Amino acid sequence: EHAPCGLDDLRADAARLIADARYAEFLSSARESQDGRDIVTTLRNYMKEHPDAPHRNRLRAMLAEGYYACGDYFAMAEEMKGIDIEALPGDELERLVVTYGMALTELGGLDDARVQLLTAQLMNGRYKDEATFALAWVDYAERRYDEAVDGFCAVEEVPSLRPAALFYKAEAALEQGNYAV
Repeated sequence: EHAPCGLDDLRADAARLIADARYAEFLSSARESQDGRDIVTTLRNYMKEHPDAPHRNRLRAMLAEGYYACGDYFAMAEEMKGIDIEALPGDELERLVVTYGMALTELGGLDDARVQLLTAQLMNGRYKDEATFALAWVDYAERRYDEAVDGFCAVEEVPSLRPAALFYKAEAALEQGNYAV
């Protein structure tokens, strides 16, 4: 039996809106969680219950960030293989690239981390300071102290980064034998 003109489209639109509302409700509950393990569990369960979710790529990106929050950097790197990062919205893309760069530093992949962090820094968006700090840390870890100090100086006025930036800036100076800092 064929529905009246436009009714099939209306039904499809209604189904999409319901799915989007469930997704929005899910996102709200996931974002309220302060524990990375809760987010990972919630995301895994949601993706099992909704294998064809229209926002699956974004969910996988959130799952990767959840792994990072839990300190499971290897799982994050594995999850990244299945994400189309170019399809993510701007802020989400930039945050994921910075987070992935930081995870790579934890895994010892400093060259790959540098690429990710430079990419995020060039995005010049909301997470530029975090990318600059993490890139300075990579320079510090590679004993490129002059570059590291420049990076830490660039973010030392950012309240959330100030203590760590000052600490690593002083550490770099000590490593160079500059005790006048």
